[in-house]
Amino acid sequence: MPGHWRRRALYTVVLWLAALAAFAAWGGCTSEDPNPVGAGLGQTAIDTVLRALTRDQMSHLGVLDIVEPTAPLDGTEVLYLGSTGRDASSILVNYDFSVFDHPDSAYLLPYLLPDAEGQTKIAEVNILLYLLSWYEPYRGSTPPDPEDTDYTPLVKEWLGARKYYDIHALFAPFDSLAYPGPEPAFEASPLNPRPTEPAVNAGTIRVNCIKTRFETWIANRAHVGLIIREGWASEPGLLGFASKEMRHGGSTLPVLSAATTLGAALELRLEPQPPSWPSSRRSLLIGPAADVSTWHELEDPCTDPGEGIMLRTHVRSYPVVQFDLSGLPANVRINRANLVVVNDTSRSLGHRNVITCSEIRLDFAPPGRTTVNLADIEPEIYLLFGNGTWEPEHLTEHELSLNVTESVQRYVNSAYAGTRGFLLAAGESIFPGWRSDPKPDFWFTKWVFHGALAEPELRPRLEISYTRLDEVTGGKDQP
Repeated sequence: MPGHWRRRALYTVVLWLAALAAFAAWGGCTSEDPNPVGAGLGQTAIDTVLRALTRDQMSHLGVLDIVEPTAPLDGTEVLYLGSTGRDASSILVNYDFSVFDHPDSAYLLPYLLPDAEGQTKIAEVNILLYLLSWYEPYRGSTPPDPEDTDYTPLVKEWLGARKYYDIHALFAPFDSLAYPGPEPAFEASPLNPRPTEPAVNAGTIRVNCIKTRFETWIANRAHVGLIIREGWASEPGLLGFASKEMRHGGSTLPVLSAATTLGAALELRLEPQPPSWPSSRRSLLIGPAADVSTWHELEDPCTDPGEGIMLRTHVRSYPVVQFDLSGLPANVRINRANLVVVNDTSRSLGHRNVITCSEIRLDFAPPGRTTVNLADIEPEIYLLFGNGTWEPEHLTEHELSLNVTESVQRYVNSAYAGTRGFLLAAGESIFPGWRSDPKPDFWFTKWVFHGALAEPELRPRLEISYTRLDEVTGGKDQP
C-alpha cells in the first residue's frame, strides 16, 4: 500500500476512536441508562423498545340494526328475489287500476274493456323484471376463455341463478311497513303458466301471465297486490331487480330506453293498437303503485362473540366490538394498532362495499341487538378508517386490517370518559370521505367474520405495537 493511503487509513481509525471515547464520556456524565439501540447489541434485543400486544378475545359485541325513516325498505332501489343460505326474499307489488279513471286514459278504455262479445283488445299480459347486470352470469362480464389454462378467478365464479317465477294474487294489497317479514297470504293458483325451462338470467325478464284476471281487475278499477316468488326447481342464489325507485339504472342496468317503466312493470300488449300510437309501439306499460322485497328469511346477526361478526348492507346491521386493553401500560406511544378480522367466505356474499371503522361509546351499542336511527349515530362516532376495495367473495384476500391506532392512543391518553369500542359499518352518509354511491341500502352484501372460537389465526383480534416512553427517553421525559 502506498504511504499516503496508509497515513489516511491510520488517520481515519484515530478519528473514529476519538469520537467513540467522547461519546462514552458524554454518556457517563448522565444518570440515564444506556440506550438499548446501539448499546450491547449482543445482549439487548430491539423489542425491548418496540413491544407487541395482541388481544383475540372480544370483551364486547353489540349489533346496531339501522333504520332510516327517510329511506324505508319499500323506497330502496333494488328488489331481491331468491334464496341463498339463511336468506330468502320474494317481491311484492301493488297495482292500482283506478288510473284508468283519469281523463287521459279515456281513449284506452275501448281497448281494455270487454266489447259486446265480452272480448278485449288485450292480446297478452306480462310482468317485466329488469335484472341488474351484476346478477347476470359472470357478473355481466365476458366469460373466461375455456382455452385459457392460466385463467385464475379472483372472486367466486357466478354462473347466474336461473329461476322459475311463480306469481300469485294476494288476498289484499300489502302493507309496505310490514317488511322485512313473512310472506303475506296469497291465492294458491298461480297467475302465470308454468314454463318448461327456467328464465334466461339476463337483461329484461318477461313473465307471461294468464290475462283473464287482469282484464277483470282493469274493468273493476281494482287495487290489487301480487307476490312474485322463486319457483320450485330454481337454481339457488339471490337476484336483484330494479324497483320503481331506481336512480342508478345507468350504471347498474343494461341499456334501456329512456321511456322504460321501472319496477315490476305490467305490460299489456294490445291488438290492434290505438291509432295515436307510433307504429313501433305495441304495448301499454303500467308501473307499480308500490313494491318491496319481503326478506321473509333473514339470518340474524351474530351476538355471540364465539360465532362470528356480521356486517350487512341493504337491510343494514353493523357490529360494535371491543377488546380488553387493560394490559397496555401507561406512558406509551402506540406505533400501530390494527383491528384484524378474517372473512368467512363460506358465509359471506354480495357486491363489494365500503367498510368504515369508527370509535363509539359502548353504552350506545350494548351487548345484543339495538335498533337505532342512522341520524342518531352521527354525534356518537369518531371516524378512524375506511376502505372501498375489499370484496366479500374474494378467494384469497380474507384478512382485513383496519387501522385503529388513533383510538388506542386516545385510550392510553385518557382522551375520553367511559368505555369505547369499534363500530364496523358501510359507507354511510355520516362518514365524510367514505360515503358510498349507491348508498348502503342498494346492494345486499353480507360479511361474516370468524369468531373467537375459530382457530387462532382466524379470530378477530387487536394487534398493537407500542413503545414505552421511559425506555425511549432513558427514564426521563424529553421536552
